[in-house]
Amino acid sequence: MSVNAETLRRWEKGVALFYEYCSLNDALVGSIPAYPTDDVLAGFSTWLVDFKSKAPKAVRQLLLGVARWALNLEPGRGDPRLASNGRMTFLLYSTLRGLTREHARKKPVREALTTDKLTVMLQKLEGMASSSMAPSDRTMFAALLTLGVFGLCRCGELTTPTTTATTLKSPTLGDVRVYRDATGTPTHYEFTISGSKTDVFRRGGPRW
Repeated sequence: MSVNAETLRRWEKGVALFYEYCSLNDALVGSIPAYPTDDVLAGFSTWLVDFKSKAPKAVRQLLLGVARWALNLEPGRGDPRLASNGRMTFLLYSTLRGLTREHARKKPVREALTTDKLTVMLQKLEGMASSSMAPSDRTMFAALLTLGVFGLCRCGELTTPTTTATTLKSPTLGDVRVYRDATGTPTHYEFTISGSKTDVFRRGGPRW
């Protein structure tokens, strides 16, 4: 089997790192270098991620280099990564799977809009009285922010996507009903939400 130079270099790097791991953990692995049994390889894999900042995908390539080195070292013992059924040992598989999950890129968590932040935002809106924003727009934003916080609504439950691909649950102007007093001045409004996390059966209903 022909192997390109880059793959060979990666395998050699894996063996070199394995020697380093064994020299640092000689009391744990028993010899330098230790024959890479699955428990040794599991510890080696964790060390690569935690102390060498290797990605789990790279760890698998480095393990392959160590396995090929071990096969040359003691051909009769077989691939140290594999069980008798030819599959990766359960210990090594579980270790690599856990490292992959831990290493997975975490989605950025959007900070919650709490009542203290709401107060600051409403104060900012009030301070924009001299700006080009119309009073009705300021009132609309203040009402929407207040509804979102106290109604425990997600952003997507109160807004409509800018694209044309809206869904049946996207809010429309028809979902907003404004109530006025005898002089025609708006007093409050009613916003009907088709479905939200607080409406577990998705029956829809007004929030105001």
